[in-house]
Amino acid sequence: MEKSQKITSEVVEKLFVKYYTPLVYFARTFMADTARSEDIVQEAFIQLWEKSDKIVIKSSLKSYLYMMVKNGCLLALKKVNIEDIRDISSLQAALFLADKDDYVAHAEHHNRLIHQIHSAMERFSDQKKKIFIMRYFEQMKYEEIAEALAISVGSVKKQLYRAKEDIIKLTMYFFKPFLSL
Repeated sequence: MEKSQKITSEVVEKLFVKYYTPLVYFARTFMADTARSEDIVQEAFIQLWEKSDKIVIKSSLKSYLYMMVKNGCLLALKKVNIEDIRDISSLQAALFLADKDDYVAHAEHHNRLIHQIHSAMERFSDQKKKIFIMRYFEQMKYEEIAEALAISVGSVKKQLYRAKEDIIKLTMYFFKPFLSL
């Protein structure tokens, strides 16, 4: 779409068909929940349509859509309580990648990272894997995990620390280009 072209319902519909699935995959790089990712993408298209007369696009429409989805994800993440500095570092690395002009080019690299994280998780003990999943996929608090598994909060934190150290060791090459920033 050219920058001067008017955003009509037909244009939004074509964009939706073309970019919905890649945008959901992109949103999943931020969000743990597929349904929430889909909601964020749908909301981006709704905003695009509702504000089409006020939108000024300085880049490509594709980049604009990805930026809308990224901002929607960040808004949703603001509600999440980040308690660990490594969580913040991971989020910053993800945001650095998200700021690149061509988001799709990073999808393959991101998929390799996700595969490595899952491979690392397969090496975890059953207990460590349960704790990691409960914390980062189910977004449970330390206290909730400790209660559910009948262990101390200290044990939960220690297992999470070890799990993250294992993952960092296995994925360090992924973040090497960003460590000098």
